[in-house]
Amino acid sequence: MKKIFTVLLIILFAFSSAKAQFSMDKLFAGANFGYAAPVGAFKDYANGGFTYNLFAGYKLNDNLRVGFEYNSAYTLAIGDEFLDIKVLGLQGYNAKAWYTPLKGKFKPYAALALGVSKFSEPDITLGDVTTFGAKRFGLGANAEVGFAIAGLNISYAFNLAGKTPKAPVIYPSMEEVNVFYQKFAVGYIYNF
Repeated sequence: MKKIFTVLLIILFAFSSAKAQFSMDKLFAGANFGYAAPVGAFKDYANGGFTYNLFAGYKLNDNLRVGFEYNSAYTLAIGDEFLDIKVLGLQGYNAKAWYTPLKGKFKPYAALALGVSKFSEPDITLGDVTTFGAKRFGLGANAEVGFAIAGLNISYAFNLAGKTPKAPVIYPSMEEVNVFYQKFAVGYIYNF
């Protein structure tokens, strides 16, 4: 019984200590919108497209922030034949860390993220028949540099979004291709 009481007492002190260090004004959230450009072998199968990301986090100190990010990109490629259009979806769910060396309104930063990525072909419906595109989950990562000025955020990121499926349904020539793309984005960061 003494052991249980001691463990509960330690847990209580740990939670009260963590609560004392938590502050709402250290929370932040934001969104970016921009252009995604495929790189490497993936460039042979996709052209540019639209990208956005949503993120939220906590400032550990003036220089270091940690949080989570959801990013999404949709690339488009138009082939030589009639109606030869490829639309590909790239999603990422990442834990992310931002490092800002300066204080003040102008804040350059570097960030690294690591998590899970998802590559997906579109689902196509013709009449009553739906063909479901292949999807594949894998390792996702990105390295980002940018700067924020009074909330306005401008950034460049290089993304690894895993590989294309082993057995693509809609685009059979795209099997096992490494998916790399770069992202140019503008957004806003809100500090609570």
